Order: sequence, then structure tokens, then C-alpha cells
Amino acid sequence: MLRTRFFVASSIMLTIGAALIFLLVKSDHSTAYPFMPEQAIPQGEAIWEIDNSPAKALELNTFRISLRDLAGEPITDASLRMQLDMIGMVCGDYSFALTESSPGVYEGEGMPLMAGRWKADLTIAHPAFETIELSNAFKAVYD
Repeated sequence: MLRTRFFVASSIMLTIGAALIFLLVKSDHSTAYPFMPEQAIPQGEAIWEIDNSPAKALELNTFRISLRDLAGEPITDASLRMQLDMIGMVCGDYSFALTESSPGVYEGEGMPLMAGRWKADLTIAHPAFETIELSNAFKAVYD
């Protein structure tokens, strides 16, 4: 009788634990980490784009950042670096530089290593102002 109760209690606990793990992994955290295409910076704004959004997991995706000053003019000659981290996972990071493709527009290629919610940390360095750090979230899917 005691053995049966122990077995039933253990089975219930394992089922509840598996359900909680499933819910945590399945959650996309979309309300906690929304994608913000436009972000204010002290000098103006940064506009984020990902070609063919949502991003494709295990493929190179083009990330584009447009920098504009308070008058709407492009911010040129900046140095941008981005690091991709999967939200809520201990997964490999992907870091890359963005180069200026046209005045105030910076592009680089990054690869999310699996499908799910990712965070992009952007560092903007420019000789005329202090270093700026921004973050944004995005979704990656398998193609």
C-alpha cells in the first residue's frame, strides 16, 4: 500500500515537473521582450531592420541599423557591433560588426543558432559622442 502511494505521488510530481518545463521552453517571452523597430538615442534615433523577418535559424540574416540625428540627418562614421543571445537559454552567442553601406545605414550578417526568441545587443561607438548600448528582441524560425 505504501509502495503504491509512493509510486502515484512520484508519477504526479514527474508529470507536473515535465509540464512546467514544457511551458517554460514553449514560452516565447513575446510580451517581456517586444521587437522595437525604432529606438531613441541621445543624438536622435536608431531604426532596426532584419531582412526577411522573422530571422531564419542556422542561416545568415542581414541586420540593418539606420542612425539619424535629431534633425533627421544620417549619423555617419560610427562603429557598430552586435551580439545575438538566445533569450532564456545557455546557447552559443553570435557576434559581428556592421559596416556603413550608405550614409547612416549600417549592415551586418548574423546567425541565430536555433529557432526561438533572441536578443540583439548593439554597441554604437562614434568619436563625437559616448558609446551607446541598445538591445532589441527578435524571433528566429526554421525555414
